[in-house]
Amino acid sequence: MNAVDQEKLLQLHDIHLPDPAGWWPPAPGWWLATVFALLFLYWISRRLVSWYKSRRWRKRILAEFSHFHGQVEAMNDSQFTTEISRHLRQLALTLYPDVDVASLAGTGWLNFLEQHSKQKGFLDHPARALVEAPYRNPENNLSTQQKKQLLKLARQWAIHNIEQEAR
Repeated sequence: MNAVDQEKLLQLHDIHLPDPAGWWPPAPGWWLATVFALLFLYWISRRLVSWYKSRRWRKRILAEFSHFHGQVEAMNDSQFTTEISRHLRQLALTLYPDVDVASLAGTGWLNFLEQHSKQKGFLDHPARALVEAPYRNPENNLSTQQKKQLLKLARQWAIHNIEQEAR
């Protein structure tokens, strides 16, 4: 190396790197990722709240049917069947469109229950009391065993339809 080259080398300064990038403001990609993460958290929280409410609602409905089990003997046929039918109708109105359920009465109501049931039996004798008993005299024509059978059928209908709704 000659003297001119060495002199030029001595005139060079050290390489200065730029300052490192600060953490604020974040790059646009991080803003987008944050928005998606917040939307995802919002969606998950809504699903969890909905799941919790439906779970609590299912437990309440099934508890009401269990409550009837202790009152089978104390209620006459008309009271018993009216309460069972009322609870089934309330559940059906919650799970199915009002147009399909609200106007049903008599055999149409029993056909609807039969159609949406896993275990058939709503067109048989004890279940027919759901539409006949309120119009009969208040005497007990149903035995305790038949009332329990009807209650079991109604509870199974509720469980089956609640499980279908949960899916």
